[in-house]
Amino acid sequence: MQLVQAPTRRRKLISLTPLIDVVFILLLFFMLTSTFLQWRSVDITNSSGETASASTDRAILLRILDATEVDISGARIPLALLPSRLAEIHARRPDIAVTVEARDEVPLQVLIDVLDTLSASGIASYGMVTR
Repeated sequence: MQLVQAPTRRRKLISLTPLIDVVFILLLFFMLTSTFLQWRSVDITNSSGETASASTDRAILLRILDATEVDISGARIPLALLPSRLAEIHARRPDIAVTVEARDEVPLQVLIDVLDTLSASGIASYGMVTR
């Protein structure tokens, strides 16, 4: 009796070339469709408040009391009037320096809005002080 051996089937190897092609196409797709934003940053100087500026006549203190009110060197004003008040101060003294102090309960967005308002009003020198 003659036994016929069944032909052995070779296992096909899975080719990685199509997989690599798909990965590169996806990479290309995501690189072309994504947007690369340049986030704005706010440069501030943080000090502990222990050292005083050499020229205090050029500096004012802006305290953020809450989300609706600020104090500029002892004068309380609503936050909505801050841009006009800062523009007026900057027009009188262009080299003014502003020190910003925020209470702990003030939301971070309010602090960022105040710093943006300082920058938009033309005041170039401002920093933050913490308690």
